[in-house]
Amino acid sequence: MSAKRWAIHVRDADLDLLEALAAAPRGLSAGYGLAIRTRVGAQALVAEGGAPPARFVAPRPLRDGRDVVAWAAEPIRRWIDYRPEAISDPKGVEFFAGPKVLLPRIALTPQAFVDPSDALCRNTLMVVRGPLEADALAAIVNGLPLRYYAFHLLRAGVLASSHRATHYVGSIEDFPLPAAALADPALAADLGELGRECARLAAEGSAELEEVERALDGRLAEAYGLSGAALEALRRRAREAPLRRSLRPTRLGERRRRIGVQGFTPGARYS
Repeated sequence: MSAKRWAIHVRDADLDLLEALAAAPRGLSAGYGLAIRTRVGAQALVAEGGAPPARFVAPRPLRDGRDVVAWAAEPIRRWIDYRPEAISDPKGVEFFAGPKVLLPRIALTPQAFVDPSDALCRNTLMVVRGPLEADALAAIVNGLPLRYYAFHLLRAGVLASSHRATHYVGSIEDFPLPAAALADPALAADLGELGRECARLAAEGSAELEEVERALDGRLAEAYGLSGAALEALRRRAREAPLRRSLRPTRLGERRRRIGVQGFTPGARYS
């Protein structure tokens, strides 16, 4: 169904919903954060704490995948002494200019946060940009339609023992964007406003977040061209296992992943 090499594996009941999303335009670009393979040893350039170490020459805040969940992020408590001559594969600081959408690479389904700063980030985070402003992009990525689509897009790479999935540049750039939002500035602005409201509520830990997310999902379904019946089918599917666990966004303070040991017949996992 995908126009690229990222195959989607579906059950018949999913087909109509996913076909509508598969027909939507693409437009995201994604890039890895810093892979801190240094010439002097990573621990000499990275430190944790509430303030930058005085011994660093060029201290910069550093985020990684532990910080970010849907809509929100923990305070930055890691710092890097960002001296390009000491790093084997440095990126220019302009790559990290805010506002930028950050997406943890290892997550059950996509979860996005808008970082307004120019903080650097590890390669456990992807920096995602696109044709819409950052808050609207985060609203689309965190919305139920795209999260549902991405679950099927990446299902072949999910390990049955842990439901762990790793997002790559190619899979993110194959995420569908709602054509209506690309064509209608008023709709794009509306999505951005809903995204900012969700981010505010998530940062406060407010129970109102679920209600606003539900309104956002309705707006996104309309933008993707899904009918009311299709949206209700999508919500119903999201309440069923295994999607119930996979599609619920992780909140700040929750355990991110469970590690388990599982026996399997060699080759059976990929059959």
